[in-house]
Amino acid sequence: MRVNQADLHEFEVDHEEDSFVVNIETCGCCRWNLLGIPCWNALACIQLRRLNFEDFIHPAYHIETYAKAYAPAYRAMLGQNQWEVTPHPRPLPHPRRNMPGRPSKKKRVKEVGEDKDREQLKRAKRQNKCSRCGGLGHYKTNCINPSQPTNAQSLKVEGQNLSLLLLQLLVLLQLLQQLLLLLVKLLIKLLRRRGEKESLHKVIVSTHTSTTFTNLNACYCSFLMVTDL
Repeated sequence: MRVNQADLHEFEVDHEEDSFVVNIETCGCCRWNLLGIPCWNALACIQLRRLNFEDFIHPAYHIETYAKAYAPAYRAMLGQNQWEVTPHPRPLPHPRRNMPGRPSKKKRVKEVGEDKDREQLKRAKRQNKCSRCGGLGHYKTNCINPSQPTNAQSLKVEGQNLSLLLLQLLVLLQLLQQLLLLLVKLLIKLLRRRGEKESLHKVIVSTHTSTTFTNLNACYCSFLMVTDL
């Protein structure tokens, strides 16, 4: 800051790439007139003149003025519930008028750096998820990807695959059972030709104990009947 004295009561102050004209009572920045307290430009001029800066403060900031404001005595006041009810109608608020146009989201112009801490604590934006394909960044109405099966559809397909697998297993078991039955019949014929009835009975019993099929019990009974003939 550089102060150039142009007259006894007038100065030129260069501050932050700008110049202001300061008088002993006013300043070009108008802060002194608005606040009643000398600004930094005026303080520089007062210091250059070696004057007391307290003499240039508005009387509203003086202790005497503050004491005069609270000098009168104040009477005690009853609570609102104890006030006297008057016959006059109660005052109503002014009717509200909705102004045309979209309401402004910003109530006032904020200073630079006022919401700096709040901006750093902002929550990360969550991406939109499509309910059709499960992708991120778009909705179902704008989706161009092929749709994925839902849980119900996937369960239905899995149930169909499981039922088909069980059916194939049952068919395979039936084929194995028929094959085993044919083998037993062949053994019966061979043993009949040799006349070995006792060994035939042992073969059938061993076949019954080694298998796990439920229908072999009936085959075993039928084979016993055949051997007894």
